[in-house]
Amino acid sequence: METKENGVELSNRLIAEFMGYDYHKGLFIHRDAETPIGNTIKPDELQYHSSWGWLMQVVEKIESVHECSYKVTLQYAIGFIFDNSKHSSPCIVRGIGMTRIETAYNLVINFIKWYNTQTTTP
Repeated sequence: METKENGVELSNRLIAEFMGYDYHKGLFIHRDAETPIGNTIKPDELQYHSSWGWLMQVVEKIESVHECSYKVTLQYAIGFIFDNSKHSSPCIVRGIGMTRIETAYNLVINFIKWYNTQTTTP
């Protein structure tokens, strides 16, 4: 049975990989030498689930991929990501939560899972 902590760890790992980190020998190592968070980080130091600063970097990356066609919209308990290049049914993922940060966190996780089915290189 998966605990909440394990779920957060797995989700943070998914986000870290989307953000350019590779997992190697107990550390996340960024492929780029210059990152706002740092070049190496331990899994338990990932703060995507609790820090707006960390999470907004993910939102900015989402909005910059695919020729900047994705738009993130966040309301209090629900969020959407739209693909502006699609004319019919542009909403590609939704996220919900009890707080704004939980909503945003769930939204980016849902987007990354969807995105990974569309392509192999973020």
